Amino acid sequence: MSTIKVIFIAFILISAMLAWWKAGFRCPIYIHAIAGLATALGFFITNNIDPSTPVNQWWLLGKWWVVLIMPAFVYGGFAVYGGGIYSKKN
Repeated sequence: MSTIKVIFIAFILISAMLAWWKAGFRCPIYIHAIAGLATALGFFITNNIDPSTPVNQWWLLGKWWVVLIMPAFVYGGFAVYGGGIYSKKN
């Protein structure tokens, strides 16, 4: 992965985390634990993808989007079905 791509991804991730923190949102600890397990599952899936598949030719992340989307499913599922993400601010 080129340096420009890494800087672009890091900028997006840092911006999103800063916006999340400034808004005062938080999740219970067990949701973070489940998201950590989902990230590990994403790494497992990514390491078992055959190098000759078309997903490796994608522009930005290639097959590594799986690592990012798995915890996003966990947090999104909690937001929709778990009562939502609640705020520290009352």
